[in-house]
Amino acid sequence: MIKIEVVGTESEEQQDMLRNVHHAIHELKLDAEVDEITDVNEIADKFGMVVTPAIFVNGRLKCQGHIIDVEKIKECLKEVR
Repeated sequence: MIKIEVVGTESEEQQDMLRNVHHAIHELKLDAEVDEITDVNEIADKFGMVVTPAIFVNGRLKCQGHIIDVEKIKECLKEVR
C-alpha cells in the first residue's frame, strides 16, 4: 500500500491538491492511504517545513509550494509502484 500525506493549511489550494491526489489514485486503481495534515505545528515538527501545499509519498517529498495536476501526481505514484 502506498502512503500519501497531503500537507498544508486548510485552504482552497490544499483542497485542490487533495482532490487531485484522490483522482490520480482512482485513475491508477491504486491501493493507497491518504492522510491530510493541516496542523502547522505538526507540519513543522514532522516535516521541518512551512512551504505548503506539499505531497509526501511513502515519506518522500514529491511536491512543495504549488498545486500539481492529476497527471503529475500519477507520474509520482507510478515511480513507487
